[in-house]
Amino acid sequence: MEKIKLIDSICPTSFDFYEDKIYYFDKPNKHEGLFCCQEDGKKVIEEVLDGFGLVRKNIRIFYRVYDNKTDVYIKSDEEKRLLLDGVFFDFHFYGNYLYCLGRVSDISVIKVLNQNLNEVKNIYIADLLFTSTFLVMDNYLYIAGFDKDNNFKVIKINYFGKRIEGWDINYKSRDEIIAKIFIIQNNFVLHITGKKDKILIYDFDGKNSTIIYPQKFGLDAFVDVQVYDDKIFVLNKDLIYEFNFKEFLYGKEWLLYNLQTDILKYKYLLYSVGLKKDLIIDFSFSLINSFIIVLVTHQRDFKLFLSIFGINYFIISNILNFTHLLFKDERINRILEIFDYNINLTLVPFSFFIYFSSIFNLYFKFKWQILIMLFFLILGDYYICRSIKGKKFDYAVELLEYKNEGLRLYIMDRIEELLKLGKSKVFVSISIDKLNSDILARYQKTRKVILRDGFSYQISNNIINSTIDFTKRDIRYSRFSILMDYFSFIRNYTKINEIRILPENEQNEENK
Repeated sequence: MEKIKLIDSICPTSFDFYEDKIYYFDKPNKHEGLFCCQEDGKKVIEEVLDGFGLVRKNIRIFYRVYDNKTDVYIKSDEEKRLLLDGVFFDFHFYGNYLYCLGRVSDISVIKVLNQNLNEVKNIYIADLLFTSTFLVMDNYLYIAGFDKDNNFKVIKINYFGKRIEGWDINYKSRDEIIAKIFIIQNNFVLHITGKKDKILIYDFDGKNSTIIYPQKFGLDAFVDVQVYDDKIFVLNKDLIYEFNFKEFLYGKEWLLYNLQTDILKYKYLLYSVGLKKDLIIDFSFSLINSFIIVLVTHQRDFKLFLSIFGINYFIISNILNFTHLLFKDERINRILEIFDYNINLTLVPFSFFIYFSSIFNLYFKFKWQILIMLFFLILGDYYICRSIKGKKFDYAVELLEYKNEGLRLYIMDRIEELLKLGKSKVFVSISIDKLNSDILARYQKTRKVILRDGFSYQISNNIINSTIDFTKRDIRYSRFSILMDYFSFIRNYTKINEIRILPENEQNEENK
């Protein structure tokens, strides 16, 4: 097994090889995609918005589906655009023709187009309820999908759609599909996606099948698959793994398990942020509650008071902490804050120590040995803080989003204009009723991990003028999500009357 690293990629989803180069589509965030080429290093060929990207050799296919139509952009040396009636999702080139698989009026169809993208013929598929992928080979097409009973099948047809041969591959599922099909040495290699990625290898001579899971090789997923020269290439995260066919089929299992401990550490820090932010409120409520309990029970024992206070503090702090996390805006603010954490110790050990020592005090005489528990709690806390300090965070947070279709379309329109102009900075003007400047300072602080120093603002006469430099952002956050989060954040504190988004040069011209 050999590995190829896709340099500086975030979330590649499709790849192919052409002339000793790797072409791939990287999806760093929800709204944007990058077509890239890797030879000696990574080269971004093109950035696209809001759609799906596929790579076939060195040809880039980008498509959007809306109103039961598919808008397809085909790009290599020149760009071609195609609008298809129906929902299309798989595209292959063979000879001088483009084959497009999709659904039209609930029927699977393969459209065949010539070099000028003129329709040559339609091949309607009646043998399967749903056809999810296909392979063109010589004078035949191998179509893969499932029948009305969810049985997965492969059918060989000619260019007129006539069935030549069929295979029932002994697999059935209601929530998975065959994403790709290949043929190696009289075997079908089927990439199945859904609940769990897997590759099913079906020997169409012996009529038996073998299922290979990513975990066999210590991988998380088979994101994409390619087959060349009896070799299987699989994509997992930012790595392409190369296997010869026998190694892939008969090789020993790798006993590798990737335990995601970092996410648990960040959850721990998120819990600690709540204890810190609510410390005064937690102590105040606990103190008042403890006095009330002591007065009602007519107990005057100071030791009892301390125990009641400790138990109250632990319960109240946890209730307030988890209650705040139920609100998305507060939860996002706290999560973003921990990404930039730079501490060696939190309040968590002391919170647990207060609770357990308070319970211990109710029934037993306090002994110094209980301090050993505090020592180990502090030691564990210190280890967690140090192990994550200064470490690059590999997760993205879902930011705030105000559900307004008009605003969504306006933002997307301005971003498309920004890309066409090749501009990286925007000027944003927001007319509001009234806003405390501390609110924007809080936004700047919590979003620093996303925008770094790419955000500046001024408030004058109830108008917020701000500049956002998207070259400074963490690319895992799209321009759209950053702008929408910015507007949603302000909307949580005041009424927004008007929003203007301009490329920086247009703003400068307006100010002349």
